[in-house]
Amino acid sequence: MINAPPEVVAFLESPAGFGFLTQVVLASLFVITQVAPGSIRMCCTFLRLSGLAEFVAPSYGAVRNVILEMEEKIVLFGRSELERLGREMRPKRVTILEDETFHPQICLVAVEGASGFIFLEAYADARDSKTWKTKLKEALGDLPIEIVQVTSDEAKALIKHAEQEIGANHSPDLFHVVHELFKGTSLAMAREVKGARRAVEEAKDAAKRLEESKERYIESGRSSPYCSVDRMQRNIDDAQGNVQLAEAVLAEAEKDQHDMAEAIRGISDCHHPFDLETGDTRSAETVAAAIDEKFATIDGLADKVGLSDKGRQSINKARRVVPVMVATIAFFHETVENWIEQLGLSESLQRFVLEVWIPARYVELVAQRASGGQKRHRYKRWAEKLMPLPQEIGHRLASLCDSDRIMLVAAVEQCAQLFQRSSSAVEGRNGHLSLFHHGHHHLPARKLEARTVIHNFMKVRPDDTTAAERLFEQEPPDLFHFLLENMSELRRPARKTQQFAS
Repeated sequence: MINAPPEVVAFLESPAGFGFLTQVVLASLFVITQVAPGSIRMCCTFLRLSGLAEFVAPSYGAVRNVILEMEEKIVLFGRSELERLGREMRPKRVTILEDETFHPQICLVAVEGASGFIFLEAYADARDSKTWKTKLKEALGDLPIEIVQVTSDEAKALIKHAEQEIGANHSPDLFHVVHELFKGTSLAMAREVKGARRAVEEAKDAAKRLEESKERYIESGRSSPYCSVDRMQRNIDDAQGNVQLAEAVLAEAEKDQHDMAEAIRGISDCHHPFDLETGDTRSAETVAAAIDEKFATIDGLADKVGLSDKGRQSINKARRVVPVMVATIAFFHETVENWIEQLGLSESLQRFVLEVWIPARYVELVAQRASGGQKRHRYKRWAEKLMPLPQEIGHRLASLCDSDRIMLVAAVEQCAQLFQRSSSAVEGRNGHLSLFHHGHHHLPARKLEARTVIHNFMKVRPDDTTAAERLFEQEPPDLFHFLLENMSELRRPARKTQQFAS
C-alpha cells in the first residue's frame, strides 16, 4: 500500500496526476534498464516497494511490454534525428576510432574521435576489412562526412580497412605500444628491485646477529685465544659495509626501475605534433629522434638487467610501430597545412593560424584529456599562456566576412582535433557494453542500437553537450521528452476480484 495522504492518492488517480505519475514511472524504467544495466524484475520491485503498483501494472509482462516499446521508440528517435541532422550538417572531415568487442557475437564499434559520437555499433558475422567497410558505409548513410584517419590497434584487418578500403591514414594506438613495453620490462625490473631489497634485509640481519653475538660474549666475561672483541668488531664493520653496498645496489635498482618507467612514459610525451609547453611545431624527424632516444634508454636498461628473450620480443614489437607513429606526425602537419591553404588566407593570418592558434588549441585539448590532476593543471597553464586573447583573434579575423570567419574557426577546431593517438574511447565503450551483456546475458540488436542512441543523444560531457550536439553543431531534441510524448498510456493494475466464503 502507498503511504500517502488521501488527497495525494486522489491526485494520482486523476488524469493530471496520472500524467505526472507516468513521467515518474517512465523515468525510473528508462534509468534502470536503458542508462543502467538493470533488469525488468528490478523495475517490478521498484513499483511494488514505492507503492506505485496501486496505479501502474507491476507484473513482469506489463513492464516488459513498456520496455520493449521504449526501446523501439528510442531507436526510432535515433534514426529520424540522424537523418534530419545529416541533411542540415555541413561537410566534415573526421578521425574515427575503431575496435571490436564480443558478446559473444562480434560487435564492430567505430567512434568519432573529436565528438565521441558512435557511428557504428553493430553485430557482424566477421571482422575482416570488407565487413568493416560495408558496416561503416551502412552506418554513415548519406552523412556528409569524410574519414581522413582511422586510429586503432595493429590488427591487420583494421589497417587494411583504413588504408585500402577507405583510403585513410592509419594512426596506431599509442596505448598498445606503451602496454607492450611495460609488459616486457616491468616484471624484470621489479624482480631486480625485489632481489636487491632481499639482499639488504639479509645483510642487515647478518650485521644484527654479529652485534648480538658480541654483546653476549662481553656479558659472559669469557675470553678465548680464538675470539676477541676487536675481531668481532671487525666482522661487524665488514657486515655494515655489506649493508651499505646492498643499499647502494637497491638504490641503483630502484633508479633503473624508475628510469625505465619514465622512458616508456616519455614515448607518450614525445608523440605530439607540437611542443606542449612552447607550442613550437615538432616535425616527424624531431619526434622520431626523441622516441629513438627513449628506446635507447630502454635497450640499455634491458641489457643491464639481462632481460629475457620474451621481454625483448615485446620491446621489438613496440619498436615496429614507431615508423607508423612518426608517419602519422608527418601526415598531420601535411594535412593541416593543406586544409588551411585551401581557405585562401593572407600570409600573415595563415602563419598566425598554423603557428599560434592551432598549437594553442591542441594543447587545450591535451589538457582536457590528460590523466592526473597535476599533469592536467600543468598543461592547462601552458595552454592559457599559448592561447591568444579573444581581442587578438578578433583583430586578426576582422578582414574576413562572417561566413569566412565561421569557416576558419571550424577549420582550426578540425585541425586541432585531427591528431588522435588513442582509441581509448572505444575501449571504454566496450567495457560499458560488457556490463550490460553481463547483466542481461544477451544484447539483441534492438537493445544495442537503443544504447547507441542514448550515448549519442543523451549522455553529456562536463561542458553539458551531447555527442550529437558536438558532431552536428546543433542541439537535438530531448530524447526523454520524445518518449513522454510518444509512449502508449501505461496499463492500470488489474483489480482483484473479491472472494466470498461459501
